[in-house]
Amino acid sequence: MIASTIFVTVLLINFALSITIPKGGPPIIRGLQGNDDEEIPLNLLSDPVSLQERYNNLDKLLSPGNRRYNMFWNSFEDANPPSSEPISCDSSHILTPLNETDRIARGYNRYHCYSRARLESFDVIFAQDARIGAVSTAIVYGSPDFAVDPQCTGFPWPPNPNFKLGCLPWKNFADWEDYINLLSERWRAPLGSGQARLSGYCIWNEIQSMGWSDPSPVLPNRYNGVPWTNEQLNTYTGAIAELFVRAGRAATRQSLDGEGVTLWLSTDHFTMAPSLTNGDVGHIGLYTFLDSFWPQVSNASFAWGVCVHPYDNGDPRSDLSKQGIYTFVNLRSLVGEYQCKKLNEVLNVSLSDCWQWPQTQLWASEQGWPISPGVNKSIQARNICLAHGLSLSQGLWSVTHNTFQTMESSSQGGSGDFSLIDEPPKCLATLSNCTGLETFDAYVATAPGVFGVTSDHYCCSKWNIGCEGS
Repeated sequence: MIASTIFVTVLLINFALSITIPKGGPPIIRGLQGNDDEEIPLNLLSDPVSLQERYNNLDKLLSPGNRRYNMFWNSFEDANPPSSEPISCDSSHILTPLNETDRIARGYNRYHCYSRARLESFDVIFAQDARIGAVSTAIVYGSPDFAVDPQCTGFPWPPNPNFKLGCLPWKNFADWEDYINLLSERWRAPLGSGQARLSGYCIWNEIQSMGWSDPSPVLPNRYNGVPWTNEQLNTYTGAIAELFVRAGRAATRQSLDGEGVTLWLSTDHFTMAPSLTNGDVGHIGLYTFLDSFWPQVSNASFAWGVCVHPYDNGDPRSDLSKQGIYTFVNLRSLVGEYQCKKLNEVLNVSLSDCWQWPQTQLWASEQGWPISPGVNKSIQARNICLAHGLSLSQGLWSVTHNTFQTMESSSQGGSGDFSLIDEPPKCLATLSNCTGLETFDAYVATAPGVFGVTSDHYCCSKWNIGCEGS
C-alpha cells in the first residue's frame, strides 16, 4: 500500500487552489492536469470532424486545465531573415509588419516573413482549447538560422549530429522580441472569452545546460575543468534575462485585458551542477543560476514563475536531493522555497507572504517515463497518478507530461519514447476507444472532481492513490 501521507486531504487541496496570486500571475485553471499535445491535433487539421471529436472527448473525460505546445521560433521564421526595411515574402509567409506606420503602431523592431501555415494552424488549435475551457501555453525556443552565430558550438543529440536550436541569439534579441510580439498580438483574447489566447510562455529550454541553452561562441559550452568566472556567469544569466525582459515587454504591450502573460523559466532537474569531465557539455546548477539571475530581473514589471522538469529514476516518489536533483517529491522544498528565499533577499518579501508571489509558482512542464525494462504502461500509469497527487500536495500550477500522445514511438531523442497514451490505432486520435487502457484511465482519474473526491477511478482502484478523502 502506498503511504497516504504524501497526499493532502481534499480540504488542503481546496485551500491551495484558493490562494490569491497577485495580478499578472498565472491564471486560475480548472484542473492541475494538462496535456503536452501538439503532434496529433496538428495532424488532424485536415480532418476537422476527427479534431472536433478528439476535443470533445478531452473535455468530457479529462477536462485538462492547460494545453502546452512547442512553438519554436525557427518554425515561424523559416524563410527570409528579418530586415530594417520592408521586404517581400512569398505566398506561404506573411509580411509583419506591413509598413513603417504599421511597424511603429504595433511595436515591432524590424520586418519579418512569418509562416502562414504555422500561424493559421494554431488559430484553429487554440480556438479548440478555449472552446473546452483549457488555457493554451507555449514553449518558446529555437533560434532560426539567421540568429545562430556560425561559431556556435552546438552539441550532438541523435539523430542530430550537431544540435543548434539552443544557440542564444546574441545579435538578434530584438528579433526575438518581435517573435514574442507576434504570438502575443495574434492570440490575446481576454481570459474567459472563449477565444484563442496564449496565457504563458516557458522561456528557452533547460537553462542550466550549455547544450540546450548554448552560449557559444560568447562563452564556452564545453567543460574544461574550470568553472565560469562570476563575470562569465553574469554574462550568461544576463542573456537569459534579456530574453525575459524583451518577452515581458512584448507580452505586456499586446495585452488587451490587463492580465498580461506569465513567463516561466525553463529549468532541468539539477539543483547542483552534475559531475563533468573535460569536453562534456557544460552545466551549472539551478541555485547558482538563480543567484546570478535574480538581480537582473529584480525590477521586472511582468509576472514570472519556474518551469520544472522533474525527470526521475522511474518513480516520482524517489528523493534524489543528495544527488543535487529535484523530483516530484520535493519540488516545493527544493525549488519553491529557494524562490521564496530569493524574494526575501532581493525584494524584501516576507517569508510568510512569498507563496502569494508568481515567482514561487511551479509548472511541471516536461517529464516522462520512457518504456524500458523497468517501466511498462502500467508503471507509466502509476506514475501519472503519483505525480498528480504529489503536485496537488505541493501547490503546483500545472502538470504537462512529456508526452500526452504521439503518432508513433521512436528510439532516441523523440517524444514517442515518452508517449504516455498509447499511439494510434490502439488509442485512436479521436480518443474514442481508449477507455480501459491504463495510461488513459490514469489521466481520466486525474480530472477535476475525480481525484481525491471519489474512489471510483483507476488511480484509487489500481494503486490506492487519490481515493476519496486521501
